[in-house]
Amino acid sequence: MEILTSIVGKVVDHTIAPIGRQTSYLIFYKENFKMLADHVKDLQAARERVLHSVEEERGN
Repeated sequence: MEILTSIVGKVVDHTIAPIGRQTSYLIFYKENFKMLADHVKDLQAARERVLHSVEEERGN
């Protein structure tokens, strides 16, 4: 019986966590999308800074 409990415990651990993670993606998709959009804006700004620095150095 102890073995069965151990096996069931492992199965539950390996199924509940992924299901919970996928469910959180569905629930918080708007917030996740907003965070992604913010990161894209940050990366675009960083790219512009780098390109500007490169152009300045080429001009010298």
